[in-house]
Amino acid sequence: MKSVYITILLLVFVAFASATDIITLDSSNFEKLTQAASGATTGDWLIKFYAPWCGHCKAMQPAFEETATALKGEVNVAEVDASVERQLGSRFEIRGFPTLVFLSQGKVVKYKGPRTADALMEFSRGGWKDPHYEQENVPAEMGYFGELSAVFKQSYKAALKDFSAGNYFTINILTCVMPLMFLGFAMLLAFIPVDEEPVHRRPPVKRAKETKGE
Repeated sequence: MKSVYITILLLVFVAFASATDIITLDSSNFEKLTQAASGATTGDWLIKFYAPWCGHCKAMQPAFEETATALKGEVNVAEVDASVERQLGSRFEIRGFPTLVFLSQGKVVKYKGPRTADALMEFSRGGWKDPHYEQENVPAEMGYFGELSAVFKQSYKAALKDFSAGNYFTINILTCVMPLMFLGFAMLLAFIPVDEEPVHRRPPVKRAKETKGE
């Protein structure tokens, strides 16, 4: 009987230890919960875009957990696995991990401070309004072509940096050049005159003259 009580206590301890105040967001619930594009009726959101393999993301997790617990009821604290939710990552132009963004009434602000619980709480409780942070409109939801456009835009900016640094054969430059080469080739084919194939007509069939009987 004693072992049963110990097992129950261990299960309760594990349940409390694994409990978290961080909300998990993905493409299926992001807009519904945050209402980011329409302004906000669900309150402000502090969102961390991360990747499971990212060491910096793992290192700041305890501070982020502490922040979520401290801000419960004030600010919604959430996270997005950007290695899976690539469309959300493209929508908010996530270029590195972790990236923290703050959503408030249709505005988005990217956090640039220390990754400590105190700094995150100060930022979320009004520090994001500081002129040091640039406020932008929340980007609209993007479809397949919107995502391609966002990827091309990011590659174009990175290609300019690579080119100015003297690196001319990088993946970013190729990503920008290849579509342009393909478009140019397609336009070239479209304007090349094509000779019409001559129509081969069959010669008329000569009917043999009927011989008159004698």
